[in-house]
Amino acid sequence: MMGGLQQFFNKNREEVEIDDDYQQPRKGYDSLTTTFHDLPIPIQLYIFSLLDAKTVCHISASCRNWNRLCNDEILWKNMLLRDMESWETIQHSTHPDIYSNNQEAEELTNSTRNEELTAKEIYLRCSPESSRLINNQNDSLRKFSSIIRSMLPKKIPKIAMFGPGLETSTSGIVQQMLNRRDVFESLGMFPGQFEGCGSGFTMRMNSPSTNCTFNLITLYSASKMEREKYGNKNEERLKNNRLFDNQERQKGVYEVHRAIREVCRNVDAFIFVVDATKGCEQDVSNGQIELNAMLHDLWSLPAFPVLILSCIPSVQVERIPCIKVARLLKLHKLRKPWSVQNCDTFTLAGIAEGLSWLVERAIRTSK
Repeated sequence: MMGGLQQFFNKNREEVEIDDDYQQPRKGYDSLTTTFHDLPIPIQLYIFSLLDAKTVCHISASCRNWNRLCNDEILWKNMLLRDMESWETIQHSTHPDIYSNNQEAEELTNSTRNEELTAKEIYLRCSPESSRLINNQNDSLRKFSSIIRSMLPKKIPKIAMFGPGLETSTSGIVQQMLNRRDVFESLGMFPGQFEGCGSGFTMRMNSPSTNCTFNLITLYSASKMEREKYGNKNEERLKNNRLFDNQERQKGVYEVHRAIREVCRNVDAFIFVVDATKGCEQDVSNGQIELNAMLHDLWSLPAFPVLILSCIPSVQVERIPCIKVARLLKLHKLRKPWSVQNCDTFTLAGIAEGLSWLVERAIRTSK
């Protein structure tokens, strides 16, 4: 291929008139050696598309021509479509659909797009790596703010955890949270405060980046015996879900039970667990019925955050990308701060990042 390109350039070098505005750096017009700059623009863009976003941003500072190419709209659209499948987290403010001109973005209920952003701007605004770089730059300020906040009195947030992922192949997440002393420290139990709800756990997260404490209430759809009986049958789980009011459910309306409403009114945040094992897309999509019923505005304030743990039982299992989980649950319609976080229930990888975000938002909201 390169030999053919060399012959093409040698044959046409004197025939092509070069516009000064688009002239690319060369070793010399009389040189017989073809440089990268001599390649056709589409080929240069294709090569750039094989690089990661950080490298492309660095390359854009090399020269005026590369700056123009590295800001190509189609280049960044393709990079966005490629990379967002591997992102470990998506949040209400970093969902690409919020800023893109597509049908889902037009249906947004709690977000307005006051400006049209380029694909590059959307990428840099939504990419978790970009967020980490910004946080690292502000690390000193964040540490100082954290010290000040730790000196102020604050209440321990109550968090309600529920969802179909607590009753499938990822059900071991609760036991792992209680047993993994290197990640969580159980400080004790507190009695059930609401009818039909058992006791909860006061837990502290032992993470290098955070040391937050929270009260955790776990809500299951049925007893352990019933859960083992139904197994992974999502239809049976929805039909016999004890979180829902039985009379309303018979009418085809999914509304949470009165006692569960009291739980929702008295907690500061929510964790919704889904089994994101590849092939479970329909089960994830069905989970939006339970999610929307629990987070209804009548018994849950819009400002209270929700963390969606997109779980797989082990790192060897192929997962549904978290961007797809957000779309299956139609989170763009949710009138709450939300975050989808990839999590491995065996190692608990990813859970510290998600819970740090949730607890920080809950403390800020409950003041």
